[in-house]
Amino acid sequence: MIHNYSSSYKNVVLNPLKKEDIYKLREWRNNLDNCKYLSKLPYITVEMQEIWFEKYLNDENEIIFSINEILELKRTVGSVSVYNFEDSKCEVGKIMVGDEEAHNKKIGYNSMVAIINLIFEEMSYKIIYLYVYEENIPALKIYQQLGFKIKEITNQYKKEFLMELTKEEWNHAK
Repeated sequence: MIHNYSSSYKNVVLNPLKKEDIYKLREWRNNLDNCKYLSKLPYITVEMQEIWFEKYLNDENEIIFSINEILELKRTVGSVSVYNFEDSKCEVGKIMVGDEEAHNKKIGYNSMVAIINLIFEEMSYKIIYLYVYEENIPALKIYQQLGFKIKEITNQYKKEFLMELTKEEWNHAK
């Protein structure tokens, strides 16, 4: 969806995804190390990525952000999405810090703080939920540090947690 939301926290700025960002996203998504905890996709061609982006621009149920590291690297290093908008809640996911030089700089954590602030303050949602595989220990630690609580465990293909954070809990967790 075309949008004008942006948010920042410490060394991270989230901006609307632009066409020039999608080529890096494609490169990162085709790197198996970057997407071991994401939904499996076949190799993505440039044409596939461009078609996907055009569809995304017309999708009223997803907002994608580029994650930009602004202090040291000063470039786009990943992406994060907000989607499945319903009543007072929405889902956060598809989080990827694909730029290897951006690893171990708290970008995942700081991106989540920025997106949570945006969802609760600017978008006025009251509940954020997400899914995370049990084996994705780094993400699970971040979500728990931020105050997300496990609500349900699914085991369709591999063990996955449904986690949730309310605005009230977030106000106390900041």
